[in-house]
Amino acid sequence: NAPAPYQYPYGYYPYSQEQVQAWAMQLQYYQQAQQAQQAQQAQQALQAQAYYRGLTGGVIIPREAAISSASYPASDARPFLRESAAPAAAAAPSSDKVYTGQVKSISNKNGYGFIACSETKALYSRDVFVDATLLPDVQVNSKVNFTVELSQKGHPRASKVVKIADG
Repeated sequence: NAPAPYQYPYGYYPYSQEQVQAWAMQLQYYQQAQQAQQAQQAQQALQAQAYYRGLTGGVIIPREAAISSASYPASDARPFLRESAAPAAAAAPSSDKVYTGQVKSISNKNGYGFIACSETKALYSRDVFVDATLLPDVQVNSKVNFTVELSQKGHPRASKVVKIADG
């Protein structure tokens, strides 16, 4: 016993062949656009990994930090997404070590700035972040003494900032 064929309510198929073809073309276009977007995201992830490898001297960025890593399954065996066996962790700074540097920039709008210091740059490969509230009477290019603590991300953050008197 085969089921009875579907009976359309008005006795005929309600859509024209042109409408069905237009919908099929729209669906095909949507699928192609989606594939192109996924390919572009994958390319951006590869470019970001190459860029960050250049900045970190070949240390592989952990999967959580990779841009667009969510587009790859966690079980994916792409080597550029694997975490490094021995991540390069900066040594915890001594809280009483005083560094001397120069204020590189201050953004009152964003509430932070950066201090350039060759000694901390050698240790952390970056300038030292400083909260603008620690720089009330300091201008860009002013010399300062400061101590360093690490942020949650392991980045250097200035504390106890003191302006060196001009003289």
